Amino acid sequence: MSLRARFFLFFLALVLLPIPARPEAGPKAGSLPALQAEVQRLRELEFLRPVQALEMSLEQAGQEVRQMLGRDLGNPTTQGREVFLQSLGLLPEGTSLEASLASLFGEQIRGLYDPRKQVFVVVRDAPDPLTSSGLPAVVGLDLAELYTLHELVHALQDQHFGLLALEERTRGRFDALMALRAVLEGDANLVMFQAAARRMGLDAGILVSLLGSGPAPSLPGLDAYPQFQEAPRFLQEFLTMPYFQGMGFVAALHRAGGWPKVDAAFRDMPASTEHILHPEKFLGGEDPPLRVDLSALPERFGSHSLLSEDTAGEFLIRVWGEENLGTELGREAAAGWGGDSWRVYSADQSRFFLWVTAWDTEADAREFEALARKARAAHPDRIERHGARVLVISGAPGDLVQVVSSAAGKAKIHP
Repeated sequence: MSLRARFFLFFLALVLLPIPARPEAGPKAGSLPALQAEVQRLRELEFLRPVQALEMSLEQAGQEVRQMLGRDLGNPTTQGREVFLQSLGLLPEGTSLEASLASLFGEQIRGLYDPRKQVFVVVRDAPDPLTSSGLPAVVGLDLAELYTLHELVHALQDQHFGLLALEERTRGRFDALMALRAVLEGDANLVMFQAAARRMGLDAGILVSLLGSGPAPSLPGLDAYPQFQEAPRFLQEFLTMPYFQGMGFVAALHRAGGWPKVDAAFRDMPASTEHILHPEKFLGGEDPPLRVDLSALPERFGSHSLLSEDTAGEFLIRVWGEENLGTELGREAAAGWGGDSWRVYSADQSRFFLWVTAWDTEADAREFEALARKARAAHPDRIERHGARVLVISGAPGDLVQVVSSAAGKAKIHP
């Protein structure tokens, strides 16, 4: 089999969803210590203690995930994000992020590392569509081992860098959370792909040099997951971006300075998805995100009170752009992002948002303004550009629009 064909089958076999699927057999008895030793060799980092495994049924694992999502998403910040995403057309009206993600994870979950319990959860009796397709046998891969390696990297990350502490630092900040997820999953995915390359007799160094040098690989095989196929594009991108763009980011760091460079990123995390999508900026210490400060704005406009505040970031704007302008123009409209903040205000059945965005140049701001005007053409939104700053107000009562616009003009942009 040619090298090119082997690489094609390799990528085809290793399509993953956010919680990597595992075949029903689970890891072989006694294999966990050997796989931990392999992770140590590949990742060049030693476990501080053995990783404990805990078996669960698919139903029990689903309940575990729902509890985790409830802790993370059951708050006003999530409600505000839902309003914001629905207003942009990225989520259907009435969509619950918590319920949607619980459903998607429930379809896919076969194993995970739980940092609260510090255990690797193995899901029993859950068939894997990829395994049943026979494809892994063609390329000689044991997916159970590879998926276990992926989760063991998360255990290694937790022991050295503290996953819960890292997550806490990003609480309430969507863009920073997505950047963190990209580092975590990109790291684990890169180790897993290196392990797979070695099993197939391929040069793992060549693999590292290729990853991140072009667009993310296509995602064949996802038709095995009907709920994923039916999910809004935003949720699909939300689930897959950390695995592929994240792996490209980590591969870029690895090329620049090996695993020590990746370890350094855990101690000084990328501050935004802009750095994940453009790793050369992170490596060069360039273009740190601007802080768009809305603290001078009132917490009430008439009967509307502040529900939540957050940052969208380049990743979310890119998805919005691709939805409305196509891939190339959508990405151009998101590039040049400098920083942003949005607020959602709520009163009984009425809600609106204001969104202040800052751009690297006026040309970048004009591209985003054009995107916003096209995407919101059917809505009575107020869209204003002042130099390299663009304001979007959506859903505000007519008598409040000018008041909100004047207040938003007080937003401060900090380096």
